[in-house]
Amino acid sequence: MRCCSQLGGPEEPSHPLPFLELPYFNGLGGFTPDAREYAIYLKPGDKTPAPWVNVMANPRFGTVVSESGFGFTWHGNSQTNRLTPWHNDPVSDPQSEVVYLRDDESGAIWTPTALPVREPGSSYRVRHGQGYTVFEHSSQGIDQELTVFVGMQDPVKICILIIQCRLSKGFFPLVVYIMYIPRQLLPITILIWPKD
Repeated sequence: MRCCSQLGGPEEPSHPLPFLELPYFNGLGGFTPDAREYAIYLKPGDKTPAPWVNVMANPRFGTVVSESGFGFTWHGNSQTNRLTPWHNDPVSDPQSEVVYLRDDESGAIWTPTALPVREPGSSYRVRHGQGYTVFEHSSQGIDQELTVFVGMQDPVKICILIIQCRLSKGFFPLVVYIMYIPRQLLPITILIWPKD
């Protein structure tokens, strides 16, 4: 799999992520002024010393995500009934669940999360809140915002991907792939037009 920077075609300029003013910013992150979220900035080459995670659960179901992407999901008991694997690897933080984006014209592949396809020169922002996490990324002329949470009562994980196109050309077909172990890709095709 080649990420977008390896394809050799002209890359659309990306809109930079705006910096949030964070009290007590530690160089990688900090709490928002209202203390409702912990925001993490991953500039090119940055990574946290260990995965900084958010556990989201209801009495029957839950998931863990890190600043780099999706971790694992369980139903009932997180130790004995995992729906996707937990790797317990704080060095490489491998992802068991992934949302891939692909430009069908150029073949460029990337993710709205920092892993598993980290675009060279790109920044990522993650906001962990109580019961949700928001991943933000801008690349290929597309702003991406991926919000993850679980149902209040039902055993369901919800991922909302918002895409704002800033491309100079008309539209292009974008394919969104959602991958869960056992490594099956579920494609969803979306046509994107620039906002007028």
